[in-house]
This record gives sequence, structure tokens and C-alpha cells, in this order.
Amino acid sequence: MATLELVHLRKEYKRVTAVKDLSLSVADGEMLALLGESGCGKTTTLRMIAGFETPTSGKVVVDGKELGPNVPAYKRNIGIFFQNYALFPHMSVYDNVAFGLRMRRVPPEETRKRVDEALAMVRLPDLGDEYPRRLSGGQQQRVALARALVTRPQILLLDEPLSNLDAKLRVEMQVEIKRIQRELGITTIIVTHDQEEAVSLAHRVAVMRHGEIMQLGTPEEVFDHPSSPFVADFMGFQTFLRGNCQGQVGDCVAFNCSGKRVLVEKDMAVGMEAGMPAILAIRSENISVRPSKGASEGEQGIVSGVIAHKTYRGHATRLEVTGAFAESLFPSIVGRCDLSEGDEVEVELPADSICVYVEKGQDAN
Repeated sequence: MATLELVHLRKEYKRVTAVKDLSLSVADGEMLALLGESGCGKTTTLRMIAGFETPTSGKVVVDGKELGPNVPAYKRNIGIFFQNYALFPHMSVYDNVAFGLRMRRVPPEETRKRVDEALAMVRLPDLGDEYPRRLSGGQQQRVALARALVTRPQILLLDEPLSNLDAKLRVEMQVEIKRIQRELGITTIIVTHDQEEAVSLAHRVAVMRHGEIMQLGTPEEVFDHPSSPFVADFMGFQTFLRGNCQGQVGDCVAFNCSGKRVLVEKDMAVGMEAGMPAILAIRSENISVRPSKGASEGEQGIVSGVIAHKTYRGHATRLEVTGAFAESLFPSIVGRCDLSEGDEVEVELPADSICVYVEKGQDAN
């Protein structure tokens, strides 16, 4: 396996800068997820690592050796999984998987052994004679993964590997990809726009925006403690409140949001001082809501509101509560929800579940 280092990587296309001064290191055997919306630069980064794009500036370094423009894609010993699988329709499954080995002039006996091993690894040992058109989407994906692995690459690149699968297959293949990556210990970069996919698979997650890394950390760090409102929004936070810091109150920091006091544990509000404008963010599943009793308003972390909208989502019910603040609250109730639109409710915002950011404007980072 190998270590991978990107050093001040930059890619410009005429007037557009797709990747801006990107630097990061991937350890031997680590899986790193590049996470972001379309156009953020994650796939361009992957293509520069693979050798399909030449960086405008910066370096791609594998095991201490720079892979410059003089090292083409086919000499980089990097396995690539394409979003559309890119299987040859006129070739059998066996021939598709064997293609890379034949290009490298691996002897037939060794090719047969390695193809059989790769197909067994992705649990398709008996489909070597089939053709891609006769396979399901999940089976085609496994063939593409076997083809990427059969050359025993130092690094594996996965470009949106689950985007073409239905929900059930996505879950199954998440398990398979994680199993194979851990068994082989292969250094892997996965590109995805799905935050659940990123945190489920990767050892670390890099959230990208406009060609830059906004946050790099473990799945737990990025999911529970996003570094900015943008990252919080991308990672699934739905409730954002604007307010002003009022200073420390006991073990908490108080904020005035639309005339109501919201307390946040001081560890979640490091660096906030009285008078600072702030954005408070909280996950829907951390917000508690119950029918109004008329006596709890004013208690720590509890505000009153009215259910404006109720949306059933199968495993949970999403509510929109208005009236408590200038902004809406979006609690999510798992299991049975007997509340209805128009009901007056009490909403509790736990002090240990609120992330705080200094407000820098409408497009704060």
C-alpha cells in the first residue's frame, strides 16, 4: 500500500479555478472521503491524482515520489472506479476484470488466478462468463470494483461509487466496500456528495467548497462539530438561529435570539464574548418537542411555538415550529408523533447540543 500527499494542488480552466491550493495527506491504509456538492472540485482533485488532469500547480506525491505530468495514468498503479462503471459491453465479466492485467502483459495463468480472486472478493465467483447487460446495477458495480482491484494498486480511487444504486443496494454496497477496503488495507479516496455515505465509510472526511477544504476531520468531528454554518448545513443541521452573545452564565454562555435567552455549554461557544453576533445551529434529532403546558416557558432551554407544518418521513416525522424565534425550528420525532399542525408546543434546546459560530454575513464560512 502507499501514502498519498497533495501539496498546494491547484487546477484552473480559463476563468474558472476548480481547485485552490489544496493540501492534505492520506495515511497508508486510510480511507478518506472528499465530500461536497457538485462543482466543489472533488472529482477534479481525484482526476489529478489519477493522472487524467494535469495540475496547474502543486504536486501529487505517492510514497515520497512525485507523480508529475511525465507519469501517465497507466503507469501510476492506481485503481479507479468510475461513476458510470465504464464496463465494456462487448466483453464478458471475466474479460472486463482481466483487461488491466492484459494491458500490463501479466501471464495468462497469473491473470486467471487474480481475476478469480477479485471476483470472489466481490462475491461474484460464478459470473465470469456473463455480459454486463445481463447484470443488475449492483452486480455491475461489483464487477467495476473487481476490475479496479485486480491490478493490486497502491491507491484506490472511488468516484461516486453508489450514486446509481437504489437505497437498499446502497446500504449493502457500503458494507461491501468497507469490508474490502479494510481487508486489503488499501489507501483509498472516495468522492461523494452524500454525507451519510462519507461518515459511514471513511476514516476521515474532507468537506469541500469552491475548490477548498472547509473542514477535515474524523466522521464524528465533522458530523457533530462542524466548523462553520456551511459545513453544518451540508452535514444535515436544519435549525439555525441568529442572536447576540450576552456573556457567561454559570457553566454556559447566554445568547439573545429574538428576545429569548438560549444557553449553550461554554465548551460549544469557545471564543464568544458579550456583544458578538452569532449563529446557533442544532440538529433536528436533538430538539425535543411536546404539547404546551403553559407553565414551562422561561425555563432553561424551553420556548413556546406553534406547529406550522408536519411531514411524515417513515422512520421519523419532521416538524416546523414557528413563533418561538424569528427563524423556524425543525425538530424531528422518531416513532409515533401525535402532534398536529396548529398545536401549541414547548420546544427544548439542550445546551450541550448547540454549535455556535461568529456571524460573518449571509454567506458565512
